[in-house]
Amino acid sequence: MPLTDKEKAVLEQLEIERERRIDEKVEKGTAIRVPLNIVVGTEDAVAAATESARARKLAELGDKKQVFFEETVLITGVRRMGRDIPDEPRVPSTPSKATHPPQPERVDVRRGGEALRLPEMQRETHQPRPTPQPMP
Repeated sequence: MPLTDKEKAVLEQLEIERERRIDEKVEKGTAIRVPLNIVVGTEDAVAAATESARARKLAELGDKKQVFFEETVLITGVRRMGRDIPDEPRVPSTPSKATHPPQPERVDVRRGGEALRLPEMQRETHQPRPTPQPMP
């Protein structure tokens, strides 16, 4: 059921009062505001990720002050193993049929201060553009 205009106005006033009280506590030094950025893959994971991020940040702060989080949630739409799919086992990838032998690492040997250059035949030369002749 949608909210009426009167209910919306009351909620807005309550939010303004809540922010005023938080600002007052921050000014007195009994509370702090902490930005908290949360990245999740799906909307289903927002609640769990938020609680987890809050707990980690509180443990990191270790402060006795009251903490108010300013949360920013980014939903990427991409599920990640260990973040959005904690209990799902990883599927081992099957090796491809066409396996190539490992290539030896290329080592370029140069004397100190000497630049690596292409052979003369493979170099492209750059010719400056001709200056345009002035119009009569």
